[in-house]
Amino acid sequence: MAWITIAMLRLNAAFARHVSVLGEAEVHVTVVCPAGPGPTAPMQVWNHAHAVYGPAGSHRSGDVSANRTVDLAACLSYFLPTQARPLLVDLLESFEVFEPRHIGPDGVIRRRHFTGHDELIHTWAKSIGVPSEL
Repeated sequence: MAWITIAMLRLNAAFARHVSVLGEAEVHVTVVCPAGPGPTAPMQVWNHAHAVYGPAGSHRSGDVSANRTVDLAACLSYFLPTQARPLLVDLLESFEVFEPRHIGPDGVIRRRHFTGHDELIHTWAKSIGVPSEL
């Protein structure tokens, strides 16, 4: 969710710059529960921390949403994770997860908490110009 939220903000900001409408924008993020012919499968957040990978928080059977106002210009800079973190915190709180591990309060991406792709996350963070740490 952290990686997708950051990418979504970056893409929206790039489009806003392209059409010359940078500024503040209301962003709505929804995690859509899978639909199918049978019963709806519950969603659950899985977490990777200190070499342990497993479920975290509660199950949800419906969509989970968050709304925030973001500074699109900041989404094109080093401060992108500080814009993404409040959205991520709101989404995770919907699953009763209150300690977001992927982006620190200072806006630094914590690569060790992504699932086993440290070098890819490091390359990605460096390429878009955002701070990260192992």
